Parts: sequence; structure tokens; C-alpha cells
Amino acid sequence: AVAAASTLALVVLLVARAVRRRASASLPPPAGPAARVALDPRARGAIAWVVEADEEAAAGRYAEAARKLYLAVLAHQDARGAIDARPGRSNGEHLRSYKGPAGFLPPFRAATVAFDAARYGGHDVGQAEWIALRHDSQPLLPGARFERGEEV
Repeated sequence: AVAAASTLALVVLLVARAVRRRASASLPPPAGPAARVALDPRARGAIAWVVEADEEAAAGRYAEAARKLYLAVLAHQDARGAIDARPGRSNGEHLRSYKGPAGFLPPFRAATVAFDAARYGGHDVGQAEWIALRHDSQPLLPGARFERGEEV
């Protein structure tokens, strides 16, 4: 009787956990201040975004890695004064209002188009897309050649 009661309690606990997980997975993304911070390039420095992006990629979460990598690009370009990375601005608005060195507009445009295609293109972001995004974004991140005064 004790074993049966223990087994029943364990089954109830496991079912309750599964229901809770399924319910939380179906909830919409958080709204309010937490959601705004999660999408705000200014919420942390570019290097922190890059570290998070690389961690996501190492875990195989390439779509999330791509999002955080582009947030790193936006954060760094904002810190340099090339864009105004306020939350709510579209990637197109960032491109149209770019005021950084002219030589860096083409890589910024390429990174933005590649990110948009990966994020909103209707297909999964895989390892190959991640590697291409990481490579194309490199000139726009801290420590890149332009940081040392070199041309692209």
C-alpha cells in the first residue's frame, strides 16, 4: 500500500510538472519592461551580447545566437554614434539613418540584410547560416579593424 501510494504521488508530481511546462511554453513572450530590456541593444555592451551569442551557438540555438549577434552589432554601432539603437526602431530605420564612416555602411547593410533573412526569412537558422552571420558581422563588432583605424 505504501509503495502504491508513493508511485501514485510520483506520477501526479511528474504529470503536474509536464502540464506546467506545456502551459508556460504556450504563453506569449513576456511583455513590459523585461521584454523591452531583452530586445534593447543598449541593455548591455556589445561584448556581452557577442559572448551570449557565441554561447547560444555553442548550444545549437542558432536563431537565438543570430538575434543576440545582431544586438551586439546594434549596440556597438550605437556606442560609436553610427546609429541610434532605440528599441522599437526597425532594421530598415537603422540603415536609413546610418551616420558612421561611409566605408562601414556596406558591411552594416550586408549584416542587416543577412540577419533579416535569417530571422524573418521563414526558415531555420542552422550552423552554416550562423557561421556566415558571425563572419559578416565581425567588422562591425568591438576589436574589429575599424577600431584600429583601418579601412574595410
